[in-house]
Amino acid sequence: MKRPRFKVRVTDNARRQWRELGGEGELTARLVHYPLREALKKGAPVTEAGVGVEAPLSRGMVAVCVPEYHGVWTVVRVVPRR
Repeated sequence: MKRPRFKVRVTDNARRQWRELGGEGELTARLVHYPLREALKKGAPVTEAGVGVEAPLSRGMVAVCVPEYHGVWTVVRVVPRR
């Protein structure tokens, strides 16, 4: 049986926050997919709101991702690591 796949969608707000925090290059779904997959495998903790999962990105930032329909994860925010 194959492992279920998922897609990642990045909002404009997350892209803007990425640039404001000094992220290099463009924030793309490809950049978030692997860290999110690994975080989910390790049983990533849910955010304070109880909805999202934090996926670590480069330079001390994390992407806050929320699940949507049909296996799509949406990056809604990019915040500094705690």
